[in-house]
Amino acid sequence: AASEALRIIRRIGPGAVMTIRTDETDVRTLLSSIRARMGDLDGARAELERAEVFARRRGGAESRASLYELAIAWGDLESRFNRLGEAERQYGRAQRLAYGPDAALKRSQAEWGLASVLFTRRSYRRAKIALEQLLSRRSLDTHQTAMVRLNLGEAAWRSGDTATARRVFSQV
Repeated sequence: AASEALRIIRRIGPGAVMTIRTDETDVRTLLSSIRARMGDLDGARAELERAEVFARRRGGAESRASLYELAIAWGDLESRFNRLGEAERQYGRAQRLAYGPDAALKRSQAEWGLASVLFTRRSYRRAKIALEQLLSRRSLDTHQTAMVRLNLGEAAWRSGDTATARRVFSQV
């Protein structure tokens, strides 16, 4: 179905009036996610590469927004296939590409991905710093704040900082 949607969008374009912006970049990102869930790393990477070419060719503010979304998708993909160095680089790229009225929210999403990678790497001190930065942004809802604090407490505990872990767990 996603492949068919891509063929339609390539043939007729995204349309002049749409309530949700959907273009080739979005559909290719969806296809990449589907391929990754099927275990097709090469296919998933190829879709993201094609989406990136399309986004760069388009240019402008929409291109920058698409490149941010692609950096998050790349980070998620590389993390899923345990390519943690590349995932870290892509989440950093997403942080740099975040802009506009929702830039803080976008940076938070990238920081969350980065903290997850650091946690997976067992780099608990760096994960703790990333999670503390995430909390300082104050762009999280109550549930997200609790989840970040839970991970922060675990990172503190695993890095040997039991005082911080106790304080954070009591806040959760």
